[in-house]
Order: sequence, then structure tokens, then C-alpha cells
Amino acid sequence: MKRFVKCLSVGAVLALGCDGKEDPKQPPAVLPGSLGRAEFLYECVGEADPQCDQDADLAPTRTDSPFPVIAVGSRFQLFAESGGPLQLGTASGQWLALDADGATLTALRAGVVSVVASQSGTPLDFADIELREPAALKILPATPQGSFEGVEVDVANGQLTAEANVEFTFKFRAIVVGANGEILAGDFPCNWSSSDPDILQITSDPVDNIVTVVSGNPGPGVLEVELGDFSGTVSIEVGS
Repeated sequence: MKRFVKCLSVGAVLALGCDGKEDPKQPPAVLPGSLGRAEFLYECVGEADPQCDQDADLAPTRTDSPFPVIAVGSRFQLFAESGGPLQLGTASGQWLALDADGATLTALRAGVVSVVASQSGTPLDFADIELREPAALKILPATPQGSFEGVEVDVANGQLTAEANVEFTFKFRAIVVGANGEILAGDFPCNWSSSDPDILQITSDPVDNIVTVVSGNPGPGVLEVELGDFSGTVSIEVGS
């Protein structure tokens, strides 16, 4: 029996992923202090942050500075160092909220805000971070996985169709972008759901921004993702 699978984005921008062979290694996200006395190191709170690539097949392409622009509403971590750890602070709690752990930050308002590195209570250096409002949700599909012997795969106009004697495994990544399509960093609350688990079974943690889906019984199914205040859907039709 041949299986026909059709994947088409409905409620979000669909961009075709790349077929990476190796796990990508992004350069360290380091922001030098304006006074040259300290460095600020970016770290991800969770895997929903596109700044920290976990999957070569779904690695967003960044051509800008390795230190990211942060999405308003998201969370991230920042560490200050100068030959050893320093204390981190913010110039304005209206733009950046600092958790009690002294490293986790929440972006509250769009704009440029300074972070301050201190040593024993004395300010040592500072740097500016840009916070930007997300404008849209973008869903990236990876190359479908399966046995491709005798398989016909066609990719055109944001639509993927394939025929095979096997079931397919799909991966999708949800990210937020700015008004000009730029990828924004930061971790958002994320959740994926399937309209019918017998047709589209989610086999990964649905709270990650990368979701793994296995096609099952014939029929139409819809994947829905909620990422922060945004939501989007992907329609997948499985036929026999």
C-alpha cells in the first residue's frame, strides 16, 4: 500500500528547512562591555530559544552579530565576567526584569536598555541590549525522515508532497520574527497539539519549539502551535 502525505502550512509563514549533516555550532553570543572591562555572555533558558540550535535540520540562518536581538515577552540568561563572575544588574526594570537568581531576565518593553556588571557592589562595566516586539510566528519544516527508496518527493510553493510505502516522521520548529523577518531570540512558553493523535502523533515534548510528528492512520490532521502570544497551524493529510 502506498502512503501519500501532504504537508501545507495554514496559519503561519512556512519556510523550507535545510538538510544539514552536522550539528551546527553557533559562535558564542558574547557582548563586550562598553568600557572594555567585562563581557556579557548569553545563554538560553530553554530549547524554545532559537538562539541555541539543537537540530541541524532546523537551524535558523543568522547573518547578523552573534549577539541576538531579544523578543519582548521572552526570557533568557545573561552572565557577566571579567576574569571571573560578576554581579549582573539592569539600568531599568521597566525594560528588563531580573529574577532572584541574578541571571535570568525577562524582556518587558521594546527599546535599548543597559545591563550593568558590578564587582562587590561597585559598577565595573555596562552594555546595551536591543529588545524588539515580535511581529509574526514562523514555522520551519525539516526534511521528512523515512525510507526513501522509490519515493517521489516534490517541494514547491511552500507545499511538500511525497509518496512512499512507509510512514513519515516530520519535524517542525516554531520561532518568532520581527517586522522585517529577522529572527528574535528568547524563550517563550510553547505548546504543540494534534487534532487527531491517531493520524498525527506527537512523539517529542510538546513544550519545545521543535516538535517531532509521526504520520499514522489515513486522514486529514492539523498541528497547532502556541508560542507566546502567537499561534499557527500546519495541515497534514495522510492518505493510503
